[in-house]
Amino acid sequence: MRLQLLELPVKPALADIPMTLPVNVLLVLPESDGITPISGVFNLPAAVNELLGKEGWNRAIKVMNPRILAPGWTEDQFRKTFFVPSGTKERSLSFNQIAALRVERSPEAFGGTTQPAFQYAIRHYTGGYGREVRSSEHYPLLDILRMTRFARMLERFGAPDRTLLTLYRRSVRAALGFGETRLLILQASKPTQSRAMRLAHHIVATGGPTTLIVTPEDQRGINEYFTHLYAGIIHNKPLSFAASADDYQVSALLVQGQGGDRLLSFDSWREQLFSRVVRLDQNHADVRRRLG
Repeated sequence: MRLQLLELPVKPALADIPMTLPVNVLLVLPESDGITPISGVFNLPAAVNELLGKEGWNRAIKVMNPRILAPGWTEDQFRKTFFVPSGTKERSLSFNQIAALRVERSPEAFGGTTQPAFQYAIRHYTGGYGREVRSSEHYPLLDILRMTRFARMLERFGAPDRTLLTLYRRSVRAALGFGETRLLILQASKPTQSRAMRLAHHIVATGGPTTLIVTPEDQRGINEYFTHLYAGIIHNKPLSFAASADDYQVSALLVQGQGGDRLLSFDSWREQLFSRVVRLDQNHADVRRRLG
């Protein structure tokens, strides 16, 4: 399926700030009550290990560093989902390595002067509730924003998304990592696709991160497409190239501002490093001339 691309006439807040390594990624899972089935979860650590693990996991996370927010998930749920080999190379991680990736609370939960350990360049909301669960109709808006009970009540009584997003603008900006996040990925089901599109439009229109909405056909489509996406990011490809969906069983929409296609590019950082090397070389030559 083809990637749809929508560019809005607004400049992202991070457009002029160089991207650096490592690429910190927060994988956010739907909240679990221990009973309701959750499916469609992308195994990001396994994909990173597949793409970068040849020289070992510690080397891999210096390039792409995944973390997992899994509210309400038991250790057994977590183990069954992530403690499995994946990909053609069948590389595996130890359970201790997987367990170390779990964060107990979202970055926006830190208050005052306390800062989270990482700033996340990518936030990937993965998975969804079973079709028989009524609350899945409200995904991704409510689960992503962790909205209050009052907000949920307004939503269920038919308050438009625009109204909710305006009322809870501060919560939206915190939950979506404005000021640190460059790519937001929303996995949506077909019934929630239009809702996710409206949310993406609002995010980008207010200077937020480039937003990718992906509606997969099945688990295989999830695994293959997102491995392809992260491979493109690792290889410094434009997001419109990395997110191409021609060979995958997913529908994808990329919403971005002007320059949003290169928000994860390392080019500016590389140029800065090169300029520093040139200046150091010039300074060294000057010193040698003075001493000579």
